[in-house]
Amino acid sequence: MSDLDHAWLTQRQYVAQGWAPDDKKGQGQGQSFAEIRQGDYFYLVRNGKVILLGKFSTNVPEPAPAERHGLAKWWIRQYDIIKSIADQPLLSTAVPGSQAWKPQGYSTIWEIPTKDYAEFETALLRPAFSMNLAELGLNASASGHSMSTIKQSPVIALNRILYGPPGTGKTFNTVVETLRVIEGTDKPEGSHEEQKRRFDKLRKEGRVAFVTFHQSFSYEDFVEGVRADVSGNNLSYRNKDGIFKQMATSALFDKIVWTSASDVSFPILYQEFIKTVKANLPYPLTSSTGRALRITHVSEQGTMNIAHHGSDISHPMGVNRMQKLYEAYPSREKLKAITNLETGISGVIKQGNRTAYWAMISGLLDFKERQYDDLKEAQSDNNDGGDVAYEDKKARIASADEPVYRTGKPYVLVIDEINRGNTSRIFGELITLIEASKRIGASDEIQLQLPYSNDTFGVPDNLYLIGTMNTADRSLTHIDTALRRRFDFIEMMPQPKLLKFSVAGVDLCRMLEAMNNRIEHLYDREHTIGHAFFMHLNENSTIADLAQIFRNKVLPLLEEYFFEDWDKIAKVLGKADIYAVRQTKDLGFETTTKVYWRDTEKLEQASTYIRIYELHVMAPLAQAANA
Repeated sequence: MSDLDHAWLTQRQYVAQGWAPDDKKGQGQGQSFAEIRQGDYFYLVRNGKVILLGKFSTNVPEPAPAERHGLAKWWIRQYDIIKSIADQPLLSTAVPGSQAWKPQGYSTIWEIPTKDYAEFETALLRPAFSMNLAELGLNASASGHSMSTIKQSPVIALNRILYGPPGTGKTFNTVVETLRVIEGTDKPEGSHEEQKRRFDKLRKEGRVAFVTFHQSFSYEDFVEGVRADVSGNNLSYRNKDGIFKQMATSALFDKIVWTSASDVSFPILYQEFIKTVKANLPYPLTSSTGRALRITHVSEQGTMNIAHHGSDISHPMGVNRMQKLYEAYPSREKLKAITNLETGISGVIKQGNRTAYWAMISGLLDFKERQYDDLKEAQSDNNDGGDVAYEDKKARIASADEPVYRTGKPYVLVIDEINRGNTSRIFGELITLIEASKRIGASDEIQLQLPYSNDTFGVPDNLYLIGTMNTADRSLTHIDTALRRRFDFIEMMPQPKLLKFSVAGVDLCRMLEAMNNRIEHLYDREHTIGHAFFMHLNENSTIADLAQIFRNKVLPLLEEYFFEDWDKIAKVLGKADIYAVRQTKDLGFETTTKVYWRDTEKLEQASTYIRIYELHVMAPLAQAANA
């Protein structure tokens, strides 16, 4: 919720809730909001701070007014103020515990159980509002009025990194974290397969993007750079936006409240013009002196090639220069007023074939006059939130002089393996812009000029960054300190207790716990082995399935961790004796070096894995009888 919308609600003494009364997707939050009675008390939390104690003065919620674009689809209820502490709020972290009714709990709205009233008084009512239950007419056996907590939005960090050893489900959990942001709930509904389908749908819609950092990944890939563009026999260079700039631009476009323009915007006009040109190639044009020209080709980027009649030499017409010409000459009358192409055309585009550019802008204005009504209708559809091409979004943002911002739908960029890239080189000046207080719409908003395009650029506060980091990747430098300060770090460690089954008598939970306990002592906790390696197993799995995981995942990992220190590897594996010394003869020389190799036959025996966690295992009965 933007500061403007929050101020509007505060002035009118409304609380707002994002789920409709009959909408069950929000974990019943909309229904709970509707069921609160007139006269019930509540305390209000915003951005992790307790700011208000109030009493509801209406019985039912109502939709927010249509003119409040930032509160579209929100529901509101009016209240009376008991006490406001907005000037000196109580931090959520000052209230111990995480029950659903507490400021740090996982809910938007929750009734405080009567049995918790005494705790509520001690933990929150007295510290925050200097009041007691009696002053509210409440006691531990209260009836009549009830007490609720309302949070205007879940407190979710804009930038966060899931970090931990390999196999702990970091990439797996980016789906859950993304849905928490997009769907506005702490516990997304459905199985992982259902969540993944919703995640993939959001990617197709452009609300979510996924990128993996690596050592050769650069600022030019992430933010913007220069790329060669071959069009026919012509080679030109253009700026290409990276994934981060694309996502930031799309998120910002969604924040701006678009109103109907008095004239047709260039993006809409050019987009429709391209469709007509492509359907009628070669498309005829006329110069200022009446000479015939034609458009021969349109590139994917919207660059048009123009050739004079009888000539095979074509001139590329760039989109940016065409926009500058349209802004200078938006009508046929203004174009006719040009008396000198040198100053009238070259003075705007700086360089390029001025005869061809005059013919292009003339053809564009002719098209505008013929299709004006349809173009205005198309522009109206876009202003109402229809699909808009990325380049059109950029152009419209650039043309917005003093935009009015709303909350905007959340967008998410997932950065897998964030520590594998040179983060300071990849982020560049964005290191400042991603900070929460520096985002567009925040109190200390900052926008900078980008080096390649010279565009003014800022990061909106509805773009969330979710990264993953493998703590066991010792071949890489630590993540940049400046970037570390701007991210919340969420630790994800192995969870052996999720392995609630056995495979052929092997207790996977005990086995993984035993190995990780030893690794913590022999190396450190950040090089333990994740539970995710074993999660696809079940009660019907065989020893061959477990052997494959050890052969392809676990043993190579241990060999990398301990750099072939066989003594330590053996200690991690307990009494399993998976590695044996190879006896090699006829070398032709004497050696004291021991060569170790995996005893693959033992990997196919259940007793091998049992010996990892049971250090004193009885020998099989047949062997005991022979002894």
